[in-house]
Amino acid sequence: MWPDGYYYLDRKSNFQHNGHRFIPPSENFHNSNSISDEFTELIERSSTIGLKASTVRDLLQVMDGSDKRFKTKTISNMLHKFEVLANNKLGISHDMSTAEKAILYLSR
Repeated sequence: MWPDGYYYLDRKSNFQHNGHRFIPPSENFHNSNSISDEFTELIERSSTIGLKASTVRDLLQVMDGSDKRFKTKTISNMLHKFEVLANNKLGISHDMSTAEKAILYLSR
């Protein structure tokens, strides 16, 4: 991290910060533990309808109103976790073939 609190592509680089995208310090991001229960429920519901992580991230960012940002990877991990939990409730496991999953899903 540079003295200005931001990460740049390379410390040995001679590039100046002239409008290129920077990576804010990590304390400006929500982690999975700091996301509220309301937002967690929204992420869980988003996993059932198949929203992309970047779409959910943008929605949460608009609703949040704080200076902290949401990482797409954090949202993606949470979406995956809720998808696995939903599949487990249906009796679908990761080692099943696509055909087996489809038959089990359609039989319910």
